[in-house]
Amino acid sequence: MSLVCRMSLVSASHRSGSLGGSMAAGPKDLDRSLARIDVADLLRLAALAADAEAELFERNPHGSGRYASRLLGRALCQGAALHYVNGKNGVKDFDVWSFYAQHDDWPFPARWRGTRDFGPSKFGQYPGDPSQYTGRRVDAHRRHKSALNCLPWAMPGRCTS
Repeated sequence: MSLVCRMSLVSASHRSGSLGGSMAAGPKDLDRSLARIDVADLLRLAALAADAEAELFERNPHGSGRYASRLLGRALCQGAALHYVNGKNGVKDFDVWSFYAQHDDWPFPARWRGTRDFGPSKFGQYPGDPSQYTGRRVDAHRRHKSALNCLPWAMPGRCTS
């Protein structure tokens, strides 16, 4: 839980500050939810991401499934993370990244994105999403730990690629 909150704050502060730009909602983003993201919402997002990943691991137990027990942490990222920090950006969708420890003898599976429906909630529904979503879309992404080394906001000066 603390990693989710900590990384959310780091990601959001980097995107709004050091890049010089602002991700504040503009006129065409009127469909963003301005509802506050609280700890219960973060826990729900983590559970939805875990569910999406479990489905992937079950489909391929000898490939991606080898990483099922190697989770390091999850982070709320992009616009929803900024909204978590400033309460002004608004939420179009939720992006949750999960980071896993690399196996020395097995390559990390290619980048993957699963989706889930947050369901009916205070965040409402984004009109641009397909009709099967009753709430905001949750995009679940996963990467191995070494990917963190190339994110300048995560480890300044330590990018190796």
